[in-house]
Amino acid sequence: MAARRPSIALLVLGALLLLGQPGPATGQAVQQRQFIERDVPVQAEADDAVQARSQALLDGQVAALQRLMARLSGRDPASLPEVAPGQIDRYVRSFEILQEQVGARSYAARLTVDFRQEAVQELLDRNGISYALVPTLPTVVLAYAPGGDPYLDSDPWRSAVLDAAGQSVAVEPILPLGDAQDLAIAEAQALAGDAGTLQPVAERYGADAVLVAHAAPASDGSQGLVVSGQYLDRDGLVQAVPALSVPPGPDGQADYPAAATALLAVLDRQIGQASVRSDATVELLSATVPLADLSSWVQIRRALEDTPEIRSTRIERMTRREARIVIGHVGSVEGLQAALQRRGLALSQEIEGWRLGRAGDRPMSTIGG
Repeated sequence: MAARRPSIALLVLGALLLLGQPGPATGQAVQQRQFIERDVPVQAEADDAVQARSQALLDGQVAALQRLMARLSGRDPASLPEVAPGQIDRYVRSFEILQEQVGARSYAARLTVDFRQEAVQELLDRNGISYALVPTLPTVVLAYAPGGDPYLDSDPWRSAVLDAAGQSVAVEPILPLGDAQDLAIAEAQALAGDAGTLQPVAERYGADAVLVAHAAPASDGSQGLVVSGQYLDRDGLVQAVPALSVPPGPDGQADYPAAATALLAVLDRQIGQASVRSDATVELLSATVPLADLSSWVQIRRALEDTPEIRSTRIERMTRREARIVIGHVGSVEGLQAALQRRGLALSQEIEGWRLGRAGDRPMSTIGG
């Protein structure tokens, strides 16, 4: 009797399960810009400008890596492993030089450094450093400044905030329409971080978050700025971005781009540090995933990859009817359930054990009948 060959659906599913399995360290699909450090100052002096430039660029890339690891881990840079300048090429994908100033024996500039994600994660893992990859969320941006207009394209503060948000790790900016419904938003309540004011804004635009960015003149009579913000996250909680003082630009005028960049950088660090659990123990949870069809598994796999609380996913076995997986997660099971629910998944405990599926799916179904 000839042996039965596995169905095409089962073979394809097996390939998806094996190839799409999240890596052991992160289990998260993140945008490469999480591994970009911007506006890194570099400066050096040497016997001539060429040597000064070479030294400054090398030191700047090392400093950028330390800053990146500090942002991802929430740790003091002094507690992080040092990378020798001769090894930095292993981690750097590319860099861009901005604002060069070349002297006879000196060099200064600002760098944007794009790092290799896998190499940086391997460095952190090798040194036992916990870190968080922050999901980039669609975020409605409201930018308020005295005499400004948060809905007018020519408003300098609005433009600066949108530009900075476009380079942010955490924020994917959404522009409000500026129609009658937007104009009815109470500015005072928005600036105070009133969740009852901001939540309807997020719901209207189908956004996960709302950022209120505020710029005010410095109190010393200069053209400096004091900037602050309020951030409504996808759980409906509001956190304040502390006030920052930003001096005038080289021309003596208000430096809106620098102020917006500084504000978004603080927000990125704030969200990242809230996500990091440096002392968290990874707990293992076994769950059964009923398999309805190929597309349902693909959706579940992607949702698992995008859940920051999940650090690893391992497939124990797979049949035509179901997959058995082990999830490595940080935090409580209740927190994991809430995080998965936000991604359209239901994790429930039944008589047979934990079951994971798409919210609203029938309890059991099969591939191929």
